[in-house]
Amino acid sequence: MKIRELRAEDLGRAEQIHEKHFSKEFALPEFNRFLAAFTISDSEDRIVTVGGIRPILELVAVTDRDLAPMVRRSAYFNILNASIYMAGKHGYEQIHVFVQGERWIEALKRIGFKDTKGQSLVLDVNT
Repeated sequence: MKIRELRAEDLGRAEQIHEKHFSKEFALPEFNRFLAAFTISDSEDRIVTVGGIRPILELVAVTDRDLAPMVRRSAYFNILNASIYMAGKHGYEQIHVFVQGERWIEALKRIGFKDTKGQSLVLDVNT
């Protein structure tokens, strides 16, 4: 197997692979917008895999639970609105949140958050 940086001419094959195997699961990523994208090819120079890393935004908030729930909720949605504005300003299409508590999950879904496709996992790279 060989690894190299993704080239523009690899995108057509990536589209074919996606259409055949993944089009019903998720949209084809814009690999050219990734921080880094790679092509893995076999000994006959056939593309096996295209992939890489892309930036995603995660909204993280801490709140003073000693204050009234309505105050905390209002503050949270102010943080959310500011974050949505900044995400759009910087060209991001999504904001991710990792939520504990069914009440927050339901509140966020009512304003447009939705479940992710697949299960979210995390890997610490600097430990």
